[in-house]
Amino acid sequence: MTRLSIRAFIAAGLFAPIPSYRILAQEYPRDFSDGSPKLYQAAGTFSARGACPGTGDCCTGHGGVGCNDFDCCDLVCFVDSFCCEEEWTDDCAAFAATLCGPLCQSEPGCGAGDCCAPGAGGCSDPACCELVCNADLSCCLTGWTPQCAQLAGALCDVCQPVIVCPQAGDCCQAHPGSAGCERAACCQTVCELDSTCCTNGWGLSCARAARDNCLNVCECTDFGNFDADPRIDLSDAASMLNCFSGAGSAPVPSLCPCADYDGDGDCDLNDFSIFAGVLNGP
Repeated sequence: MTRLSIRAFIAAGLFAPIPSYRILAQEYPRDFSDGSPKLYQAAGTFSARGACPGTGDCCTGHGGVGCNDFDCCDLVCFVDSFCCEEEWTDDCAAFAATLCGPLCQSEPGCGAGDCCAPGAGGCSDPACCELVCNADLSCCLTGWTPQCAQLAGALCDVCQPVIVCPQAGDCCQAHPGSAGCERAACCQTVCELDSTCCTNGWGLSCARAARDNCLNVCECTDFGNFDADPRIDLSDAASMLNCFSGAGSAPVPSLCPCADYDGDGDCDLNDFSIFAGVLNGP
């Protein structure tokens, strides 16, 4: 029979492990010399007596049963009794690494990765790692996914808040006091090249990147105005219609940079919705 690992249930939040001694302590109050309650076999309840502590390392799989730290052994075996009945496998060691605090940490922190970016399980800031893994245990079991990094950004003070594009501010001019800029696709393009443009401020390098990498944005200083008069009127609306190319189409012609508000290389309904808001004359 295949032994199903309980790790997936923990990762999914379907099982909250509680050390068995906390359950049995009131009914079986006899203590070890260190104050830990001595456990006995009770009907329907697993007891670690006889297996915990074992002789093997809690943090690595080995051929024996149990491991050499009583509290950790008891907790892991409450989660999966196989670890104390049959063999302390790599799965048991993985539970120990996740559930037994600093016991299996070779250095401070619950991992070596960047808390604010996807990577292997855990991250290098202990407090942040604990907050995130308390919210989603899979971040410390299976990998530090983009969702874990997003949680770190929301829960921890180690991550600069990421600005969601668009934000106020001219993409083609520096405004270091605020991050992001008003043209969504251009803002996204620049921040993918330099994330500080969406965290710290839109400096000169960000404005330069916009001029070098954003389609149509810096070629038009007054979106929707195709002629020399100061109004955006029906004449400009006619030009806007002539420039319409549809979502995801080839870049608008060279005469139509003022039809591409978001700088994504086309003139589509998103651009028309912005145009409707700036139309101000007959």
